[in-house]
Amino acid sequence: MKVVSCIVARTTSNRLPLKVLRAVNPAHDKSMLDVIISKAKLSTLIDKIYLCTSEEPCDDILVDTAYRNDISLYRGASDAVIERLVSVAEIENADYVVRITGDNIFVAGEYLDEQIELCIDNQLDYCRLSGVPIGATAEVIKVTALKQLYEEMDVSVSEYLMLYIFNPERFRCGILKSSIDLSQYGITVDTPDDFELVKRILCHLGDSASALKLKNICRLFKDNKDIFKEIPADTHIKLPYDESMRFDEFLNNQKQRVERSTCVKQINIL
Repeated sequence: MKVVSCIVARTTSNRLPLKVLRAVNPAHDKSMLDVIISKAKLSTLIDKIYLCTSEEPCDDILVDTAYRNDISLYRGASDAVIERLVSVAEIENADYVVRITGDNIFVAGEYLDEQIELCIDNQLDYCRLSGVPIGATAEVIKVTALKQLYEEMDVSVSEYLMLYIFNPERFRCGILKSSIDLSQYGITVDTPDDFELVKRILCHLGDSASALKLKNICRLFKDNKDIFKEIPADTHIKLPYDESMRFDEFLNNQKQRVERSTCVKQINIL
């Protein structure tokens, strides 16, 4: 089985421009994207890592990040995330793609191998973590399932790919489920306040991939609950075609999908 990782990143962001290149440790000249790449490198089962960005001139600046971190680069359509994933899979003749998004600096790289193994051992189409803070999970996707969606869906909404592939009624989905539920918290980076949280966490833990493992972040939360804030239940989560859903409804929907999944394995994140 061949596995490739696709770190999906662009420089455009309405609320936090150039966020993926923002320095999380100026002394080490390390950006958010550098940390995410180091997280992907924790896996021993990923054969190749790609930075997947667009062909737009504004994303030219990301080319150096790929070369400096000794990973591959793919540039494709700006509004078709799934096209970039499928293209990389075809270039590499991959069986599975690991999707990591560029705003998830705290993605749990230490669980990537376990996710991949769960997929292979159980012939799954999809695997993610559940019960962890928003922004902590990567997604492992079987290429045959990915191509099936690519042929059917409106590629312009494929940034919402999770909503389509995490469908236990259609695909064989697997879950690594946290023994404690922290899904009401967020550690993804969308706003200046989110980036301030990143800096506070790194101030406590450092910026290495090993220091930023999910267990360390959750222990920090346990000992310093003032650092983290629950996402308000009435926060609106964006959906395709300018629709939205309340955050509490979104969480309930996700839990229902977990319950209907093919394979659920518990993990201890503390």
